[in-house]
Amino acid sequence: MKKILSVLMCVMMIVAMMPAMAMAETVVEEAATAEELQAAFNAGGAVKLTKNIVVALSETGKAFEIAADKEVVLDLNGCAISVTSTYAGATSVIAVYGNLTILDNGEEGTIALTEALEDPTFGYATDTIYNEGTLTINGGTIINNCSGASYAVDTNCGGKTIINAGKVYASDSK
Repeated sequence: MKKILSVLMCVMMIVAMMPAMAMAETVVEEAATAEELQAAFNAGGAVKLTKNIVVALSETGKAFEIAADKEVVLDLNGCAISVTSTYAGATSVIAVYGNLTILDNGEEGTIALTEALEDPTFGYATDTIYNEGTLTINGGTIINNCSGASYAVDTNCGGKTIINAGKVYASDSK
C-alpha cells in the first residue's frame, strides 16, 4: 500500500509541475550592435533589438546572414536596422537560408536598405531581405530605397515568404 501511495504522490507531483514547465519562457537574446545581432543569428532562437543598428557596406554584399540550419525570431522592438551600401554588387541586409520570423513588439520597427553609389547602374539585385529559406513577416516595415533591380523582399530558389502583418515596400531612390 505504501508503494502505491508513493507512486501516486510522484505522479501527482509531476502533473502539478507540468503547467510550470509549459509556461517556461523562451530565452530571448538581446542585440544592440551588428556583431551581437549576427551572433544571435548564428546561434538561432529569439533575438530582440534594444537599439538601432546602422551598417555601411562597402567590401561585401551581406550585412547579416541566417544559415540553412537556423530558426530565428527577430523582434524589431521599435528599433531599426539601417544599411547604406556603396558595394557595387548583389547586396542584402539579411540573407535568409534558414527560417526567419520578423515581428515588432514596439512601434515602427524597420529594416531598410539605401544605396549610396554615384552610378547605381551596375545591374545586380539590391535586396533588403534575400530569401532562400522561409520568411514570415508578422510586423515591422521592410524598406528598399535603391534604384534598378531593387527588392524589399526577394524570394528565390525554393524560398517561401509569408506576410501576415507589417509593411513591405520599395521605392526608386534616384
